[in-house]
Amino acid sequence: MKNILAIDDDKDITLLLEKYFTAAGHRIVVTNNPGDGLNKLDNGNSFDVVITDIGMPGLDGNEVARQIRNKYRKDIPIIAITGSLEEEVQNNLFNNILYKPVKLNKLNEIINSYSSL
Repeated sequence: MKNILAIDDDKDITLLLEKYFTAAGHRIVVTNNPGDGLNKLDNGNSFDVVITDIGMPGLDGNEVARQIRNKYRKDIPIIAITGSLEEEVQNNLFNNILYKPVKLNKLNEIINSYSSL
């Protein structure tokens, strides 16, 4: 079981992620607000992996990943899921980048490949 934080401004996406990963036996916390996602890290929650969208209002996924790397944990796996253009993703911030529509079984394989904390 992995502890997952998922950040996406699209409520349909976060609902889908929550249902899928809960059924797959993971613990997942979802938020539609990037700032709220960072606050969840501030509140001492321990996550094994972060999933973030790139194109979001306010803080985009690149900035979310940058803040996680600089302020929280440099080593936490961060997965970008995006419908954005490839040039908009700052590859060096992410362990994996998946383009929408994302195959959830592929995302689950990636998450399961990370060793536990």
